[in-house]
Amino acid sequence: MLDGHTAANAADFPPMGPARWDHEAEALSGAMTAQRKPDDFALSSSDQILADLRSRVVAMENIIVAMLAGGPCDQRSAIHDMALFIRPLTDPQTNRPTSDAADMMDRLADRASLFARAVA
Repeated sequence: MLDGHTAANAADFPPMGPARWDHEAEALSGAMTAQRKPDDFALSSSDQILADLRSRVVAMENIIVAMLAGGPCDQRSAIHDMALFIRPLTDPQTNRPTSDAADMMDRLADRASLFARAVA
């Protein structure tokens, strides 16, 4: 017990899948009353879940860009250095995910630099 609160365990919370992420705060506060109806599952197709995940990734990318834009230039430079460090030394096609990740890191750092200049 810390500060009058007892530690919570997993049994205290209702089961939640990716489609329920918007309600995490309600679950943690114990305010979640509506339970998922059996027919609701048919409405949550895997396509909808993937679309929700894509939206969340885009949101997270934009949050990272905004945070990097507010930080020093050294942070954005370090991201470019890390991208160079992880790039495959040989043919980028041999390790496509790593090469794509390095490209994405460069793009995020470049977007952050542009945003930093726009809001300055």
